Amino acid sequence: MSFSQTMLSLDNVPGDILEYIAIALCVTDRPLGPPSSLSALLRTCRSVYNVLSFSANKPLYGRIFKMTFDSSVALRRLGLQSLTAAALADELVLRFTVMKRFRSGEGSIEPDRELLDAREVEQITQGLWTAYFMVLENEGKNIEMLRIYARINTWILDYLFDANGASFINDEIRQEIWPEPSVNICLAMSLAWFFLEPSRIGIGGQRTLKMFSLGSHRYSPSSLSWNDFRRDRPPNALESSDVKFYGRDRSFYAPSIVPTAILSFLSLMASTPFMTRPTLTLAFPENVSAKGDTTVLNSSTRWESEWMRTLPAPSDKHGPCWINGCMDGIWEGKFTYMDFSDFAALRHDVPPGFLQASLIAQHDQFWTLREHHLLTTENATTEPLPIGDALSAFLPKGCAMVEDSTGINMQEPGKSQVVRYVRWNKNEFPLVCQSKDIVIVGEGHSNWGRFILKGRVRKSDGFVTLLKEYTDGPRGSWLYRGYVIGHPGGNLVGRWRDTITPSLHAGYEGCFALTPRK
Repeated sequence: MSFSQTMLSLDNVPGDILEYIAIALCVTDRPLGPPSSLSALLRTCRSVYNVLSFSANKPLYGRIFKMTFDSSVALRRLGLQSLTAAALADELVLRFTVMKRFRSGEGSIEPDRELLDAREVEQITQGLWTAYFMVLENEGKNIEMLRIYARINTWILDYLFDANGASFINDEIRQEIWPEPSVNICLAMSLAWFFLEPSRIGIGGQRTLKMFSLGSHRYSPSSLSWNDFRRDRPPNALESSDVKFYGRDRSFYAPSIVPTAILSFLSLMASTPFMTRPTLTLAFPENVSAKGDTTVLNSSTRWESEWMRTLPAPSDKHGPCWINGCMDGIWEGKFTYMDFSDFAALRHDVPPGFLQASLIAQHDQFWTLREHHLLTTENATTEPLPIGDALSAFLPKGCAMVEDSTGINMQEPGKSQVVRYVRWNKNEFPLVCQSKDIVIVGEGHSNWGRFILKGRVRKSDGFVTLLKEYTDGPRGSWLYRGYVIGHPGGNLVGRWRDTITPSLHAGYEGCFALTPRK
């Protein structure tokens, strides 16, 4: 058959058959990268182009999106009305555009801040948000595409930790300036944790992670005020970003830089030869066998709380910032602390380099926690306990607590009413939080002795505050504040601080992270 006859035959092929051919070519192109064979097909003749081009056939590209990326999580979160064929097609083009930038290293290195213009910063912002949402929607395909095709690990390491990284973190440290965690830096730090490879993090990375993890006088463990139990976003929250997301311009809030910086920092400490082995659950371990059990790693609800925290006005009607039962059980992990005189110096405007010379100690600790809920269905007229002081984990001072196997009775001093909170039970509780209030109680031990734990969950963003009171010896009380990052298979991470310093002032602090005992 001559070339002209081939062209003539393609001219006569029905449109639906051409679509089947296009889909078959995309299947051949899988598992990684854009559908290059489809591009070759579009160049064969005008009639094929008129049927299969992006502008002429967005439903085709919507189908290709579903073949190439995970889509069921986005469908559940956004609804069918938002995930039209056109929206999926636009997202397909956007993802391959930003992944090509990651793959080429574009935007990760820039020795001169003046050469990085506003348009380039916006492109980096869009790319980081796109990658972040791909992770939060992952069921297996997205992570593979980012890690292997986009080579995002290398891009993130260069951007954050290279001496000439376009985040300019190391440049500011050299100038004895404490870097401000921009939206881009916060997103990149989260991605650094998701794709963590401790062996690839050099001195610059260690310095950066230590600074964000332990610089508590500069970097809060929450994007919202940690000492406020309110639902709204106070002025100190990061500004929202306007980015393209499934074909529309939408606004989102970046995650706090502290939790994922701590997870990476403690994992890095644990990977050094003289430390104990890591106990933290890695987000997506690179050495997980494709034939192994990846159910937990690729759970469609694993990053639901992280997704909810990006929304401008998170609320129960949109979905859970808290996954029921995510803290109930046995936890093990570490807490770190530094010499008190070194910490005191941090509060007197010393440069970040001072922190790098400070020695950090760490101890193992083990917690047993029980999660109790004031359910909306069983206590329709019962109001939650009043909000107590932040340094008392927001529990009313002197509140009596009597726990049994199915729940806990809470009673304020001088009040006759007893408020009943019900113990979480995986066989009876819904996944989505339908509670007016959540109280956590438990006990544990460390090298410093035994202790009890009690506290409360800020449902608007899932921020946990627990009071740790040692029951033997003069160790006193300490306040733990943080988030559960990922569930199932996640970590409880944040900072502890003393309870003597007023909550509006910087106290003596360290960081901690725990993972459920397997």
